[in-house]
Amino acid sequence: MNLETIACINCGAPLQVPRDARFVTCTHCHTSLAVRRNDSATYTEKLAQIDERTGVMESELAQLHNEAELARIDREWEQERQTYLSRGNDGQMVEPSVVGSVIFGIIAVVFGMVWIGIASSQGAPAMFPLLGVVFMVIGIAAAVFGAGKASEFTAARERHERLRSQISVPQIRQPNSSGHDSTRDPDRPTAEIDAFLDREQQRANSESAEAG
Repeated sequence: MNLETIACINCGAPLQVPRDARFVTCTHCHTSLAVRRNDSATYTEKLAQIDERTGVMESELAQLHNEAELARIDREWEQERQTYLSRGNDGQMVEPSVVGSVIFGIIAVVFGMVWIGIASSQGAPAMFPLLGVVFMVIGIAAAVFGAGKASEFTAARERHERLRSQISVPQIRQPNSSGHDSTRDPDRPTAEIDAFLDREQQRANSESAEAG
């Protein structure tokens, strides 16, 4: 078997490994190692450190994905929210309110009743008291419409908040005091580590080529 000698990155002990080996366990300190190669050197790296970086990368990707999803939900909600807004007396866009709609209806009804009373007491033609009835009908209709719109708005806002609550932005995992990722999965598939090693190997080869 064609062997080569490499040093354990943890304890420095020399190790005899096949030239095509990608993983090895140090016979002295029993550290699990990945064998790394580039054009100029062969060396080892602790698998725990590789796994730690992989976990951090996964956490960062998950965080970016969830932040993008939250931004999309907020953007869609803002577009929907605009359809419920109306312009207030001060010219500002305001959200619909059940209380505001009811108050407007009450004011319209009271105004209509006062109008009818004044018109009747002064002996005005029949059409004038009828205007009071029109004011009352318009006020009631506006109150019902406004209250319905406010209820739809409240339901839409609650739906948006539920969607947001279903998405959590994870905190990027940090190594614990021993230097290892505290959330590391001991059953992480080897293929995942292999893929990461391939990317790291390409990066190392590229850096070596640039240095040459």
